[in-house]
Amino acid sequence: MSLRFLDPPKAPIKFTSEDSSSVLWACGVCGTVFYRGTLLRQQEDSQQIATRCCSVRMCEVHNIEVEKNSRCRTCQRNQRKTRLRDRFDKAEKLSEGEWGGPVVLPLDDRYYENIGELREIFETNEWDLPEWVHPCDVVPLRVSAENIETMIDNVLEDGPENAEFLFCEEVFAFFIDWNKKQVYQRWQDDFNRVVVLDKEIS
Repeated sequence: MSLRFLDPPKAPIKFTSEDSSSVLWACGVCGTVFYRGTLLRQQEDSQQIATRCCSVRMCEVHNIEVEKNSRCRTCQRNQRKTRLRDRFDKAEKLSEGEWGGPVVLPLDDRYYENIGELREIFETNEWDLPEWVHPCDVVPLRVSAENIETMIDNVLEDGPENAEFLFCEEVFAFFIDWNKKQVYQRWQDDFNRVVVLDKEIS
């Protein structure tokens, strides 16, 4: 999408910490503050975002005025369709009969226990059935070794220099046993596969 400003954008306002380690940029119109990080590239990103925050822009493709901090809705829809088609083309295709587990709608956070539940909800609400969905892997909820190491490191950050925990292997052993007792599971989207819905099924 190509954009052009209808009016020159108003200069953003720069805020610098006393030690000059952090730089914030605020929109010159509404005052919204933007901060991306301390690196020069991140500061430049913040400045650019603050500059275009309340600037009135026009999409040169569709000649439509663009909302604040947004893109032309037509371009958004087209980009969404292209992204979905690319994902579909690259994915492994499954039929409904090949998948009986949970599914999720493309580019959506609506999950269903199975395709039967999806069909029932869509038919009840008289919604158009999607052409395909992503299957979801059932993943047990666990505390990983990386989680434990991060937790330990976070505690040590507040301790004296060169501090360390002893008998850490006992902590790992505890969580290994604790993980085995957990029953909760989560559904993880699998974007490398798609389930093509059968339109003939009613």
